[in-house]
Amino acid sequence: MASLALASIALSAVGILVGMSGQRQQGEAANKQALYNARVARRNAVMAGYAAQDALDRGARDELTTRLQYKQIKGRQRAAFAANGVVVDEGSALDVVLDTVALGEFDALTVRSNAAKEAFNYREQADQFNSSAWMQTIAGKDAQRAGYIGAAGTLLSGASSVADKWHTYKQLDSNFKLF
Repeated sequence: MASLALASIALSAVGILVGMSGQRQQGEAANKQALYNARVARRNAVMAGYAAQDALDRGARDELTTRLQYKQIKGRQRAAFAANGVVVDEGSALDVVLDTVALGEFDALTVRSNAAKEAFNYREQADQFNSSAWMQTIAGKDAQRAGYIGAAGTLLSGASSVADKWHTYKQLDSNFKLF
């Protein structure tokens, strides 16, 4: 009978240790997963930063291309007017050329503005990724801490159970010695 009681106490103690280990390992695993997710989010933030710069670079290139295209249109208009004997620098011909210049500038500035908006969106996305990385890091540390706290709770509640069993065993053992 005594060996059965001691075996129960020993198994309870082993169960406590296994439970503690499991909770600690769960916390560690959750922390590692969160840290990995944070690294991925930081990498995504870097990539969003590259995309923002790419949007600005493409915008500058497209803005220049737009201006060159309108410059060519202006040149063709002036050549056509001159070929038809129209004075290019006055009257309606001048108005048409100036309108072309204005439209070209408007289109070029629209291209620049759209590129800036695209870059802004990518930067916002990068900020969101960085915020996510920060939150993941905190969540990982919290999960790790929770694992340790859970292990400590298991130890305390288990120790209480083992102590109770040990006390019962000692009482039974002393009662058997009386006979």
